[in-house]
Amino acid sequence: MKDVESRRSDSGHALPVVLRTPLADETGSWWEASGSGPHLFAFGLLLAGIALVTANGLRIAGMVALGDIPFMLSGALILAVLVYCADYWRCIPSWFYLSGALLLISGLLSTVVASDSMESGISFAKYFYAAYLLPLLIGFVVDRPAWLYRALSVWVAFASLNSLSGLLDLLGVTRFHQWMDVQTSFSYLSYPDRAFGLTTYPNHYGLICAMALPVSLALAALASGWRRVVYALSFLSLAGGILASGSRAMLLASLVVAAILVLWSKTLGRIYLGMGILTGAAFGMLFVLEPSMVSKVAMSWHRLTGSVSIGQSDILRVEIFKRSFHEIAGSPVLGNGFSSVRDAHNIFVQVLQAGGLVALAGMCLYVIGYISTVMSLARGLVDERWSMIAKAIAASVFVWLVSGLVQNAIYDRYIYLPIGFTFSLLVIVHRYRILLPVPGLDEAGVLQARLR
Repeated sequence: MKDVESRRSDSGHALPVVLRTPLADETGSWWEASGSGPHLFAFGLLLAGIALVTANGLRIAGMVALGDIPFMLSGALILAVLVYCADYWRCIPSWFYLSGALLLISGLLSTVVASDSMESGISFAKYFYAAYLLPLLIGFVVDRPAWLYRALSVWVAFASLNSLSGLLDLLGVTRFHQWMDVQTSFSYLSYPDRAFGLTTYPNHYGLICAMALPVSLALAALASGWRRVVYALSFLSLAGGILASGSRAMLLASLVVAAILVLWSKTLGRIYLGMGILTGAAFGMLFVLEPSMVSKVAMSWHRLTGSVSIGQSDILRVEIFKRSFHEIAGSPVLGNGFSSVRDAHNIFVQVLQAGGLVALAGMCLYVIGYISTVMSLARGLVDERWSMIAKAIAASVFVWLVSGLVQNAIYDRYIYLPIGFTFSLLVIVHRYRILLPVPGLDEAGVLQARLR
């Protein structure tokens, strides 16, 4: 194999090393087949899953989310290949496997001791599938720069459409909620003043919008012409969705992560500030024209500032929190079973309650390992635009972690899309080693990187 540092571009200039790594041979066994028909078909199915996963209110017989079906088909198609791909497994950081092993051990033990073993086993399977199997699948299938760009674009596009559907429903323009399952219809009756789009609950809707927001910003920065306008409109739609969801946690988490990005990335920080000013101006103009409409959309702000009643929400959460700690005290090591993994409204306490100290150790390793990996990745990418993508993807995960201190979303599949996209970026870096001449945008708006 040629020395990476000795490779040169057509112009004779030395090619930049993206990230030094001994992993994954440039022509390893599975890279050669990455453009094969089955792989391309799996990518198409995966895109369908990414498009539908944010609409978890669309279900079959009220049980299976519509977005899970393409993921399952794609996984079944690629599973036989994945077993034999040693090169791919070595691209994934070791903390991911170790935390997965800890979760498996805790899941089995807690299910055995749980009073409702069947429900606990089902909840554990959902969590393991979302947090571990789905990121592995995305990392394996989305193994090319152009494919990653398309996957991110599809995610932002459909999250924006979901946000728009919630805004239109809230304003009385449409009635998309009538397409949803019984649980979503119940949410519409219970929260008539909060948007929830094609999801089952307003907080899900707010989290989906908040997680997609940083990536829409990065894609807007990378695009030009009419595409930049489209992504800017996506940003406005997602920002409106966060406000309309009525979720105080999502509004605060978005502001905290925006502050982190301003400090972490000068480019993203400047764009964030600019888009924030644009969003404020848009809502200001709308307020002048139609004050009642802005009042409806800004429900998160009203609930945060106390200008509207939040009812018994905080009191109930405190009671649930106390009850969770009482259960933890009864079984701190093995937990009480994963049927309680969504009870406490704090994702770390929930995992402790469900799987005990073993599961909590696995989750802490998962979170710390991810943060360490993505920060190293962002530093190692020589081109600022690729680094910006890595930081935007990481910011999506940070939104979930910050909001998860007071929210209970833990095994919903859309949460772990950014983890999978980070693995895709790792695989791309390991595969290409170097990016020529630097990643940019071609006429189709697709990120390009070739190994010559």
